[in-house]
Amino acid sequence: MSPEIPEALTFLDATDANVVAATIRERKPDLTIVDSIQAMQSSDLPGGAGSVSQTKACAGIITEAAKQSNVARHPHWAGQQGRRHCGARLLEHLVDTVLMLEGDADRRFRLLRAMKHRFGPTDEVAVYTMTEGGLSSVDDPVGGALA
Repeated sequence: MSPEIPEALTFLDATDANVVAATIRERKPDLTIVDSIQAMQSSDLPGGAGSVSQTKACAGIITEAAKQSNVARHPHWAGQQGRRHCGARLLEHLVDTVLMLEGDADRRFRLLRAMKHRFGPTDEVAVYTMTEGGLSSVDDPVGGALA
């Protein structure tokens, strides 16, 4: 059984930064999450998706559209250690929050942490586990109790 997707939540299946920017300007969402910024590209720029130049430029294109539309910006970086040069550290000065969703060694839990948040502390970690209904919060990661 699939969980219901709230009517207010919409998804855009696009990797062209200009399409994402145009959608932000048109729809003016309350929040925009880009997952993952390394998958974005712009045909106006040299290099492939995930390159430093494409990542920085695409983040700039999307950020400018979000600023013009007064939208919070949250590029998501999946915590891949080998890609830090094209990930959160490269972008954290452009966005409100950088979120990392990482798996633990046993792949039992998913850890959600904010690497940087412009408007508050980042010292908390949310713990989730994947269930048939999607991600579920874990109250006690040591005991494994689901919320």
